[in-house]
Amino acid sequence: MRLTIDIGNSATKMALWDGDRIIGTTVGTCADALRLCDGADVSGVIICAVRPLPDGITDAMAEIAPVTLLTHTTPIPLVNAYASPHTLGSDRLAAAIGAASLAPGRELLVVDLGTAATFDHVSADGRYTGGNIAPGLRLRLESLHSHTSRLPLLQMPHDYKPDNVFGNDTASAMLNGALLGIASEIAGYRSRMDKKALTVLTGGDAPLIAPLLEFESVTDPHLVGRGLNRILIHNEK
Repeated sequence: MRLTIDIGNSATKMALWDGDRIIGTTVGTCADALRLCDGADVSGVIICAVRPLPDGITDAMAEIAPVTLLTHTTPIPLVNAYASPHTLGSDRLAAAIGAASLAPGRELLVVDLGTAATFDHVSADGRYTGGNIAPGLRLRLESLHSHTSRLPLLQMPHDYKPDNVFGNDTASAMLNGALLGIASEIAGYRSRMDKKALTVLTGGDAPLIAPLLEFESVTDPHLVGRGLNRILIHNEK
C-alpha cells in the first residue's frame, strides 16, 4: 500500500492506496495520517506541498515507510515540458498525472477548483505542456467585497445553482458572475482543443461547476492523490 499526502492552501489531504484503489482518506495532521495507516503494510509515502511543510512531517512519515517529496527532479510518468519546471506547483503536476492515468492517450484539460482555479493541458502523447492560473470562487467573491465600497462579502452555497444566466439582485449577480465566469473559462479553453479531448475536474468547487459544462467531463475528488500514487508506482519499476 502507498500513502499520498497533498498539502494544499487550505487543508492537508491524505489517502491510502492499494494499487489504484483508495482504501481510506483523511484530512488533518501527521497524527491523522498515522491513524489512517495503522495496521497497514505501507511500502512508500509521497508528499506534495504548495506551502511550507508542517514541522516534523517528513520524519513522522519516515517511521511508516520511505518518503518521497515531489519536486521537479522526481521521475514521473509524463514528459514535463514546462519552461521552468522548478516553479511549477507540484499539485498541478500530480493532478495532470492523475488525469492521464484515467484517460491514457487522450488530450486532457485538467481543472483544479480550489483556492485558485488552475487549467492545465496534457497532450495525447503524454506531455504536460503548461497551464493557466486564476482566482477560485472564494477569492473572486472576497475580491469583489474587498476592492469595492458597497458589494457584500458572500459565501458560495455548497448547493448553489443559477436560476438564470444573469442575476436579478446583487447577491445572485455576484454568485453567478463567479460561478458562470469559471464555467465559461473552462468552456473557452476546451473550445481551443481537439474535439476528442477530455476535461477532468477536481477540487472542492468541482461539484458546483461540473453540472454547468456542456461537453464531456469527469470529476475525481482524489485526482492529486491519484497522480501521487502513480508516481510511486512508476518509480517502483
